[in-house]
Amino acid sequence: MTNALPLGVGVRHVAGIFPICSRINHSCIPNAHHSWNNAIGCEMIETLKDISQGEEITINYTITAAPYAERQAILQTQFGFSCDCQLCLMPEAERRATEERHAEIMKLDNFLGNFRELMKDPPGALENAYTLLKLLEIDGKDGDRISRVYYDAFQLVLAYGDLARAKTFAEKAYEAGQFDSNSDDPLAQRLKSYINDPKQHSAYGLGLPKIWKTTVGMIPKNLYSEAFEMWLWRQDQKN
Repeated sequence: MTNALPLGVGVRHVAGIFPICSRINHSCIPNAHHSWNNAIGCEMIETLKDISQGEEITINYTITAAPYAERQAILQTQFGFSCDCQLCLMPEAERRATEERHAEIMKLDNFLGNFRELMKDPPGALENAYTLLKLLEIDGKDGDRISRVYYDAFQLVLAYGDLARAKTFAEKAYEAGQFDSNSDDPLAQRLKSYINDPKQHSAYGLGLPKIWKTTVGMIPKNLYSEAFEMWLWRQDQKN
């Protein structure tokens, strides 16, 4: 009960014990996460940030952004230990600020995962994606998480016909994913195709009004970095 890892839904067994993965320790601010890959029948450990040589790999046992007292109670009841990770040892004020940031990250992440909600307020959704990106950068997250935010933004602007920003977001998603140039990763291959022609993604054909219609040729060429970021996130469109 204390060493098994959940295998998700739609699989034969609820959980499994793994000779290596089940020995990975907990942290409330882990540098990796675990997931079951049913296609290859393997438990996957994927990094959330750069891990230095000799640094311990950690995962989150609780899968929650709960406050300190609640996390400690869950870990003590379900796993039999009190957590003394970097987050739990922070001074109270700093810990609360970090916990609030983590809660906001989870809230925005869940929002961006609901495409129906995104469609209700496209400008607000894009602003939420930008806010999530900045929170992840403060938190030190890179790689997959940031790549996914750019990919969400890509789908959003593409659905409303903005090919210029869609191409740029696809490029940034690819860069953030840190794929090898010869990578055969399916996501890397898809992102390459979207960079070449954003309209290949199904979001372009959803039939939504093309209120942000642009062409890939309309990507600004001579803007300094801050101005380009404002253009990319449509912050230059605000009154």
